Amino acid sequence: VHQELSTMTTVQWGNTILVLMLTFPADMAAARVLPTPQRSITTTTPAISLSVSCYGNPERTWIKNNSTRTITLHSLGSIYNRGTNEPLSIGYRLGAGKSVTYQTGSRASVNVLTRGFIYDSYVGTSEGSQVVTSVGTFSARCVYISGYFPLSPGSATKTQLAGLLPGTRRTEHFTVHYRPRSFGQHNSGIFAQDAEAAVTHIESRLALTWYGHDDYYLSCGITPQPNPGLRGLARCGYRTIYERHDGVGSRFDRQYIAAHETTHQIACDNIGAAAWVMLSEGLAMYTSERYLLADGQISLDGFSRAALQQGKLISITNLTNDKFYGRLLRRYPYDEAGSFVGYLVRRYGVAKFKKVYTSGNYTGVYGKSLYTLGADWRRYLGSAAARGPFPSDDARYLGYVAKVQDGHRHLFAVLDAGKRVSMRCYRALDDARLAADRANFAMAESRLRDFYALAPKISTTRGTSIPGPAIRE
Repeated sequence: VHQELSTMTTVQWGNTILVLMLTFPADMAAARVLPTPQRSITTTTPAISLSVSCYGNPERTWIKNNSTRTITLHSLGSIYNRGTNEPLSIGYRLGAGKSVTYQTGSRASVNVLTRGFIYDSYVGTSEGSQVVTSVGTFSARCVYISGYFPLSPGSATKTQLAGLLPGTRRTEHFTVHYRPRSFGQHNSGIFAQDAEAAVTHIESRLALTWYGHDDYYLSCGITPQPNPGLRGLARCGYRTIYERHDGVGSRFDRQYIAAHETTHQIACDNIGAAAWVMLSEGLAMYTSERYLLADGQISLDGFSRAALQQGKLISITNLTNDKFYGRLLRRYPYDEAGSFVGYLVRRYGVAKFKKVYTSGNYTGVYGKSLYTLGADWRRYLGSAAARGPFPSDDARYLGYVAKVQDGHRHLFAVLDAGKRVSMRCYRALDDARLAADRANFAMAESRLRDFYALAPKISTTRGTSIPGPAIRE
């Protein structure tokens, strides 16, 4: 309540006298100031809505007319580093409220503008689509990942895979296939160098020479269900290797995948069929560990020792019969099998391991049962002979590995629900994966927060059961 002051004023207008009484607060600072009227802001919907799928085959550009009149679509082209044939002529009259989708790429089949690829999926949001119309020019950026690869690499024919990945580069041991204007094409020279270096490394580790030549497919999408946890696949009898090669991860991390999958093919050609999946995957992990260590990641022994000390090490019997769903979702069997195989090779030599690889006869080869060898391996993990680097905090390390696995379950559930995932979201999860593998807990936590903040919201996927795979990494 303010003390009020009053004043009276008289004003004469012709024969009329007006008496004015003015009342106001004594404290003028306490007077209420009326807000200045705000200008009304009107938002309008653009005449054209435009979205683009830059990473698949075919590429798709979706255009919708939001106006109440017909609009002529003159041309369409990419934004980054346009080809000599761009912009592509359209010349189509799009009715009010109508939409149309144009396709480009070797697999284009509806409203085809060109069989060539126009969007450079390597440069992310620097790329996009630009459409010139009778009412102006409109653009959209490449911001979403392509999602699942269109075909299951475990059952697709070479013709089907080549149709999706029509670009090629030949090396001594591989014919490399990739999607033009993709990371695979831009990185094909580096990949060829790294893949051939991996072959030389594997030959040295296994004391053999490989004369094979395989088709190697560099995918630009995630392996489809029921095997989304796979980053690579080798079909030995079919002489085909498949790898998710879309720019995430580090160079050493990608070289690990090439070495892992190539080991499967080399072992198949030079040693024979593995008696147990555990021996096959363990050997591939053992030969490819070199690149994980070069990337600064915790060693296979380091992971296994952490699992042992936290009471989570899989028993050797269960490890032999375990399911290998892909290392993104089931880390324990891969790293533990690699540690166990590495122990056998270093302790008894590669020649004996080759014999047990195909026979599964541990007693006949080593003079010890699998159970006894497993007990020896557990003691080795706790000794000074085990090879690091080791995590500084076993519980936190395994905890973040598990959190990243949960993140991938969420990612795959989002894709299964038909939702789109941004490149920023996808890269945040992969950054968290590498940080966890390097035991960089602060970075792993930060990037996981970024991932969940960017990921489409669905019901929780923690504890989601993983279906048994039709194929394995």
